[in-house]
This record gives sequence, structure tokens and C-alpha cells, in this order.
Amino acid sequence: MRNITITEISETHLGDVAQMHADLLWYSFNSKLGINHLKKLYKILALDTKSIVLVALDEDSQPIGFISGMSDLRKLKRLLIFKLGFVGWMNILYRCLIKPPILWNFFQHLKLFGTVESDGKEVIAGLLSFGVLRDKATPITGLLLMKNIIQNFSDEKITRLCSHTKSDNIVSLVIHKRCGFKISKQYKDNTVLINEI
Repeated sequence: MRNITITEISETHLGDVAQMHADLLWYSFNSKLGINHLKKLYKILALDTKSIVLVALDEDSQPIGFISGMSDLRKLKRLLIFKLGFVGWMNILYRCLIKPPILWNFFQHLKLFGTVESDGKEVIAGLLSFGVLRDKATPITGLLLMKNIIQNFSDEKITRLCSHTKSDNIVSLVIHKRCGFKISKQYKDNTVLINEI
């Protein structure tokens, strides 16, 4: 079995993680905004104290998977508004103008990442993105990433964690369930899961 290392994202990983996100999560709003936007996004998350981005590296120290999350998802919109900068927002506006369907994707994105509740209480901590290169990763790479980020949240005294995944992504659903997530809501395209850590 190949040696897999899980580490926090660094400046040298930004391009690889952005490309993996674009390739694996091609349907997402952020992917449609381009590689440079994704690099900026992951740099913002890497520098934010409420966020965590982990990368799986193979034996050659090449990124083969990633996972990100925030201990307070309510902060995400505010964080992006202030940190994306003028150029970042102009890029979003430009891409929405030349490709109007992106606006529909944006509203779907907002709906997807709306409030998640468990037992009548809002779950404010959650995962933002998760992806593994299936042709290069081992079967346990996704599990290692998921278990490591859950441990990070647990260390921060987070007791509830939410996540979203495509409803037809069987591998992702299995990994989530093996790591303690349970389905909270099931939609046609997306599934909301909650983990009581």
C-alpha cells in the first residue's frame, strides 16, 4: 500500500488543489469562476483561523486529494465579501455577464449552503469541499482526509458537523457514512448529512 500523508494546505499546493477542485467539482459555482478564483479562495481559507484545508499527498509529495471546512459557516459570506477584493468580484461579475447560466448556479449554491438544523438547532460547522483523484489515490485516501478533518473539528470542541454531497456520488456517501455522518435531507441532486462528533 502506498504511503499517504495528510497535511494542511501550503502555498505550493494552491494550484494543484484549485485544479483538482475544478476537475472533480466541475459542476460547482466556484469551479465555473475559473482556476485563479479557486486559488484565491483556497488561499483565503488557508489564512482564516476558522477554516481548515487539508491535502492528501502521495509518496512523491504530489497532491491527490483535498478537503476543506469551517467551524462557523456563517462567517463564509462575510469572509469572501471582504477578502476576494475588487479584482475577485470583477471576475465574478464578468463571468456572470458572459455566461448568464452561472447566475442560476450561484442561486443553487446559496440554496445548497443554506441553514442546516439538527434537533432544532443550527449546525454552524461544516465541510465546504472534498475531492480525491480516483486514478491516483488509494481506497483509503478519502477516509484519511475525512477522519483528519473531523479530528480537527473535535479538537476545537465542535460537536456537530454538516456536509453536502451529490446524491449520485456513492463513494462520497459511503465515506461520509463510514465516518459517522447520517443523512439529514435528501434532494434530487444533493444530500445533506450531519455528524454528531
